[in-house]
Amino acid sequence: MDIYREEFMEIYKNPMNQGKIEKASLVEHGTNEACGDEMDLYLKIENGKVIDAKFEAESCSVGIVSSAILTDEIKGKTLAEVKAFSKKDLLELIGVNLTTSRIKCATLPLETLVKGIEEYERK
Repeated sequence: MDIYREEFMEIYKNPMNQGKIEKASLVEHGTNEACGDEMDLYLKIENGKVIDAKFEAESCSVGIVSSAILTDEIKGKTLAEVKAFSKKDLLELIGVNLTTSRIKCATLPLETLVKGIEEYERK
């Protein structure tokens, strides 16, 4: 378990995929009303595949780590593969036990992603 905590803190200190994508195909804003976390998710999509994914967040460590892990995981995947990605999948990738209140922090990036893809596909 300590190895997971160390990896968690390393990602928090140096989150991958943090930033903005200029001319993104998809930009979605998400908010966790319970704690005030906010994030913006940016995807570059070409031919139905996620070419790049980034985020900007005002969030706790759980939200930052979850955003970093999720954006890294979906790069190179088709939209169908991304839509099949579940809350359980994300929590397993995070790899640390979370309290009930922290699960909402961890799943904000996924909820934002799902909402963004739904809007993207409607266009």
